[in-house]
Amino acid sequence: MRIGSVALRYLFIFLVVAFGGPGSSIAQNQNVVIYWHENGLVEQEAKTLKRKLSKLGIRADVVQHGDPRAPDAVYIRPDAAVEAVRTVLSTLSYTPSYIFPVDYPNDEVGVDSEYSISVGLRSTFRYYENNPAEVPHRVTPASLAYLAEAGISQSEFVRRLKHVAPGR
Repeated sequence: MRIGSVALRYLFIFLVVAFGGPGSSIAQNQNVVIYWHENGLVEQEAKTLKRKLSKLGIRADVVQHGDPRAPDAVYIRPDAAVEAVRTVLSTLSYTPSYIFPVDYPNDEVGVDSEYSISVGLRSTFRYYENNPAEVPHRVTPASLAYLAEAGISQSEFVRRLKHVAPGR
C-alpha cells in the first residue's frame, strides 16, 4: 500500500510539472514583443495589449518600431501556445496581411529570439537584405482565423502554422 502512495505522489508531481498546477497560466513561458508605430498600432494600443496579456500571465515588451508606417505583419514561432496566439490575434488593432516564415532568421523577432510571438511588424522592413528566408507569406483574415481556431490542439496548431507560414 505504501508503494502505491509513493507512486501516486510522483504521478501528481509529474502532472503538475507537465501541465501546470492550480492557477497556472494558459500561456506559461510565452513572451510577446509588441512594436508600436506612429500610425496603425500606436503606443497606447500596444500598452493596452500588454496589459491584457499580462493578466493571462504572458510577458510582453512594448518597443517603438523604426518604421513609422502602420504595421502589416506578425511572426509566430511553432512553440507559441495556441491560446496565446488566439489572444494576441483577437486583440490586435490591425489585421495582419503578412506572416513571416516559421524559420524566420532574425534574432530580434524570429526563430532565434526570446519571443514566441512578434506583432507590429512591417513586411518590407528587411527586404533590402534580399534573403528568401526573410520574405513573409501573404495571409487573409480567414487564414488567421483558421490558424487560431477555438478548440484545436497544440499539435494541430503547429501543423496549421507550418501550412500558413512554411519555412524555406
